[in-house]
Amino acid sequence: MGKNTCVTDWFCYNEKWKKHKKISEVHGMKLGIQKIFQELASYVDFPTIVFINETGKIIGKNRSASEIIGEKCKYLKEVMSTEVEARFRHAIIEQEKQVFYNVKVLEKEQSIEIDMQVNVILYEKQHVTICFFEQSYKMMYDKYMSLLVPRLFYKTSQCDFIMANRHFMADNNLETANGVRNEDFLEEEVCKFVSLSEENVIRSKQAEFNVVHTIKLKWKQEKDYFIRLNLVPVLDRNGEAVGLLGNYNIILSRDEYKGLFDTVLRQKQMLSRIVSQQGKYTVACRMEEGWPIEYVSSNFAEFGYPIHEVYSGIMKWARLVHPADLERVKKELDLYMKEPAGKLPFLVYRIRKGNGRYVWIEDITYSIISERNTYLREGMFYVFPEECYKELEKKYERGAENEGNS
Repeated sequence: MGKNTCVTDWFCYNEKWKKHKKISEVHGMKLGIQKIFQELASYVDFPTIVFINETGKIIGKNRSASEIIGEKCKYLKEVMSTEVEARFRHAIIEQEKQVFYNVKVLEKEQSIEIDMQVNVILYEKQHVTICFFEQSYKMMYDKYMSLLVPRLFYKTSQCDFIMANRHFMADNNLETANGVRNEDFLEEEVCKFVSLSEENVIRSKQAEFNVVHTIKLKWKQEKDYFIRLNLVPVLDRNGEAVGLLGNYNIILSRDEYKGLFDTVLRQKQMLSRIVSQQGKYTVACRMEEGWPIEYVSSNFAEFGYPIHEVYSGIMKWARLVHPADLERVKKELDLYMKEPAGKLPFLVYRIRKGNGRYVWIEDITYSIISERNTYLREGMFYVFPEECYKELEKKYERGAENEGNS
């Protein structure tokens, strides 16, 4: 009886030990992945998340990504609806495409849209997915995105390319990355220098961050460019280097920065002209005390306020709203902020022009988004014809005369 008990106890202990060992190995593997990719994400100058496609667990996220989707989310299901998440993850495994536009995610219970470039790495039978993303309203600036999106690549321990994102391939005039080596497209001297850095990372199993390289391609007609490179060794559960994960950002020259600025400025002016021709005005305000003005379309100068004063930080939208309408407007905005799933605010009220005269406007909110730990309200408004003013005053039961309106 005692022997059987001992055998049974030993058998149970042995099984528990095996189970514990297996769990420890699995957790060790996951913690190893998380450390590698979290470290890489922290050095990427672009909103970046890393997750395991099979589980949806977010294992890496940098600060700029947290500002958009929140700091506390640990799984995709916390930021994506079940339907969107299922479609998204299926498309990733199928590799149907690398860029997803207008993906709806939840940020502090507020629905926003982001555009994501996804890159999938098969690591120990799991699909590790690295996403670079921005809010969708920035995607109109194609030049902005093509210059600033990080270039990502993954290599074997022998430094053969397995995958690279499309911006990397465009930089280096490659049609495919699989099986390519540095010497296939880099000038000889540069190739030796870059390869030496990669071999050192594999051998030492130590990452290198923010290393500046000059890139020269074999094709002499191509322009040389500078990059800031991050290299991270990918280790298996036994601590052996099985791959090399790298990303770089192009360091822009002064002329390129100017070209980028000019492109954005022209697009902004074009959009402003289109809005102006419709007799409408755009405005964005931070949802803080007094609603500080973040942006107005150039035609807002028609209200008698110099644009430089608007952007001085002193002018706040609440100060322009008629005192008799202010509490009503505040109440409607506060109601939406408490229940963001409701309909976006559609407001009618008066604002003061530079000459002291009040005009009635119809203010349509198009989005309330999170930016730099606060909310930004973006909208468009137009001015009612003067013959409507008495009717509007009666409708909103304020009874106050339109000051300065003779």
